[in-house]
Order: sequence, then structure tokens, then C-alpha cells
Amino acid sequence: MRQEKINYIQAVVTEIRKYFQLKDFLSREDLTNLVEKLEGSLEFQFDLDVDAKIERIDKNFKITIKPSNLALRDNFSIAHELGHLFLHMGYLIDNNMWMNSKLRYDRFGYSQEEFEANEFAGNLLMQEHLFIKEFRNNYDSKQQVVNLKKMSKIFNVSPKAIEVRAKNIGLIKQC
Repeated sequence: MRQEKINYIQAVVTEIRKYFQLKDFLSREDLTNLVEKLEGSLEFQFDLDVDAKIERIDKNFKITIKPSNLALRDNFSIAHELGHLFLHMGYLIDNNMWMNSKLRYDRFGYSQEEFEANEFAGNLLMQEHLFIKEFRNNYDSKQQVVNLKKMSKIFNVSPKAIEVRAKNIGLIKQC
């Protein structure tokens, strides 16, 4: 992904965090409250055919999540769908885009839009300056490993999300 797009995504997240006065570390309750403040709805559905989806319904939206065995993974899915809402559907950003966007986005595959929604979720849930600070605090220099489980609890995301964010920021090498 080009740096200009990453900068744009960071700017959108910064504005959302500022406007909605979000806490540094977001819990499931915080994400649910954000969806409600945005006048959307959040539903968990076990028989969903994808991990998550977002749909435009009239003037509002609905995020549906297929619950995983790891609730922290679901937090990332919610944030990912919010990424589609703002970046690809134009919600609160571009009314024309909102009215003409696709009616549904699924969390599936490896398209540019999926990478952008992941970047949005990473920025929303794991702000770079806080992430770097916590990474350093939880890094064992002797063994050259970071405590992914502890960071996972701090940021309310899965250990895999921590690992991917660390790679994207450049704290660990891509394999």
C-alpha cells in the first residue's frame, strides 16, 4: 500500500478518535458504543457465511460478525468493518460516495480494500505511538521476543493482530 494512502487512513482515524473522544485502548464495549453513536447496529450471527460484513441499510448501517473462539479477534473484525464504512462507503466523509457505494462489504480475501480496512482497524485499535511504547515495554531483549499475549490484553486484539501491526510498523521483520 502506498504511503499516501496509509497517511490518509491515519488522518481519518485521528479525526474519528478526536471527534468521538475515544479512549486510547478500546474495549468491546467502546467499539459497540461507537457503532451506536454512528447510528449503526452490531449483530453476532453464528451461521454467517463470512467472518464479518457491513451493509448499508437505508441511511444507516449494520455490522454482522460471525463470533470466533477468540473474542479479541472479533474486536478487530468490528474495527475492520468500520474501516469499510469510512474508507469505502464514505460514511460521514462523502455523502455522494455513501449514497452510491456498494451496499455490502465482506471480510474476505486479499483485495486492496481489505488491506485498507485492516490498516484502518490497526490504527483505530493500536495507535502507533502507544503500540511502539508497549512493544518496547514488553520486549525481552535477551530472548529477542515480545510478549504477544500481554500486548494482546492491552490492546484488546488477538496476538496475530499484534504481530501483523508490529510488522506493518516495522518493529519486526516481514517473514
